[in-house]
Amino acid sequence: MTTLIIRQLILSVLVATLATSCSTISPDTPYELADLSPEAVEERALIARMQSVHLPFEGFAPLEPDADWRIGDELLFGVEYRGAKEVIQWTLGVRIESHAFTEGSLVFVEDGPAIPIEEARERSIFTDSREAMAEYRDGKRKEPPLQFFSAQDFKFSFNTTDGMEWSFDSESILASARIYDEDGQEIERQVSVVPETFLRWGFQEACALSVASAASGEPIDLSNLTSAQVLERTRPFAGAVASIFALFQVMRENRALEPILWKVIERPSVFSLIANFGADLSISPDFERSELDVRPLLGRTSQSPAYRFPIQFVVNDKLALRTTLSVVEPAAPLRAAAGLIAIDGVHPRHPERRVAIRLLASRRGPDPTIPSAD
Repeated sequence: MTTLIIRQLILSVLVATLATSCSTISPDTPYELADLSPEAVEERALIARMQSVHLPFEGFAPLEPDADWRIGDELLFGVEYRGAKEVIQWTLGVRIESHAFTEGSLVFVEDGPAIPIEEARERSIFTDSREAMAEYRDGKRKEPPLQFFSAQDFKFSFNTTDGMEWSFDSESILASARIYDEDGQEIERQVSVVPETFLRWGFQEACALSVASAASGEPIDLSNLTSAQVLERTRPFAGAVASIFALFQVMRENRALEPILWKVIERPSVFSLIANFGADLSISPDFERSELDVRPLLGRTSQSPAYRFPIQFVVNDKLALRTTLSVVEPAAPLRAAAGLIAIDGVHPRHPERRVAIRLLASRRGPDPTIPSAD
């Protein structure tokens, strides 16, 4: 069972200083006000560099807040690492590979949709892939043509300030992280089982509540509320924490991204690994510092304003990475990354080492209600 547990979520601490730390810019602030700022000029130059390579696809699909997942919902992100002496660029694709499922196993067929294992047997897919499996065993191909994924029991638990413990379950969904080279050719793919409910929650609601509290000058008051009312006020913040775990589960264990990430992450020492029997990771989002992000980011519109907030990653009680996430409403297809449109990360001891991730394009998968041309 996969369990995401936040033992203490003291919301009064999270929002106590909101009045002094958050932006009060209106979501309807015209983009042109920031167009000539140094930050905006730098942002446009960054996105231009990321778009200078051949992208697998371009453009943005209209946002559909109430729409369901579609197999093939896909996002493209530019990834740029800058150090003292080198610059590395990749294009990252995040793609939904299945519908949500709660039990059984799915077979992910190379260059095809994920299907139930029973259907794979009926279609003799295992026999058809025998030659490809032999190539995989002989080392002639990186990934097996068939990958098997089972539904996981995702559970997120947290405590509210009134002492109540709440738990939420999530269905499973398959998502892939794909790395493309400068010619738009896929060079790496990692498929993972991720909690679809937690991706659907996203971050925007927690950020919007924080910014609204700052604008009013009144922290969120949880006194004299019923347990149900405390849950209603607390769930957006707890849900955003769950979304962080879901989001990074999509991208974890990708061999092409790993060397870039280790350039900006402070590695734990050997002694720390021994003392902690490995690596103990904790993620600390700081929603009280949420603010509207008025940079000219792609995927940000007047109907879906962007917010940004900082997160610190701590490994074995030592600061490993400082990041800032920029997010919008997790409407389809952007919910494939929980509404994420930008990440800025910096090494805690070497500030010249930085990584930037930006949303470059989005598209929806085929509508299953429309018959295909085949």
